[in-house]
Parts: sequence; structure tokens; C-alpha cells
Amino acid sequence: MPARAADEINIQKSGEIRLIIDGENYHLRRPKVGELRELEEAVDELAEQERDERAKAKAEARTARSYTPEILAWWRSVIVLLAKKSDALPDDDDDLPSWLANPTLLGDLRVAWRTVPWGPGGRPTNQ
Repeated sequence: MPARAADEINIQKSGEIRLIIDGENYHLRRPKVGELRELEEAVDELAEQERDERAKAKAEARTARSYTPEILAWWRSVIVLLAKKSDALPDDDDDLPSWLANPTLLGDLRVAWRTVPWGPGGRPTNQ
């Protein structure tokens, strides 16, 4: 059985995100203002759903690899939108890194995307 490539995420100071998932490289560009708004609204909806889930489950512990369909759908839409890849993620959850289910990562992405504001002409101000 061949060795599996390491999964990783690298958040650049420029706001770009580099992912390696199941050996596939994804380079996510910074979202434009409208795209960022849509992605943030989706994150807010996920957070609300997560709060509702926790309220229903109360103190029930969740495993590190609890991929909800909503989180996977969000990641797929992000990769399709920002990396322009139509086959966004492996279909088998076992091929996905556990950090995809980390709710704090969504907040980290939002911070990274807001790090460098867009300037005139739709270009990041640091270029």
C-alpha cells in the first residue's frame, strides 16, 4: 500500500490559503467582497446550526472527525469557488483530514481573508 501524502493547511499572510487533502493541492485565492460576504453568511449559518446541535445534545461529546454534511458542503463550495476545482474533495470521509471539522478553523480563514483588503481594480493592496 503506498504511503499517503500528508494533509495540511497553510494560511498565508496575503490571505491566500494552501491546502493539501489526500495528496491533492488546492490554492485558494482571496475571496472578493461579495464572495466573502456569502462565505461568511454560510459560516454564520454553520455556527448557528452548531449551537443548536450542542443545545440538543447538551453535554454529549463529539469526536474529532464529525463531519456534518453542512461543513463538507461549505468546504466543497469554497474549493470550487476559490480554487476553481470541480472535484472539490474526496468522497470518502476517511480520506479527509480531521482539521476540516475544526470549527475554529473557519474563524481563522475569515481572519486570513480579511488581512489584506482589496484595493482599486480588485487587487490586494499589498501587491
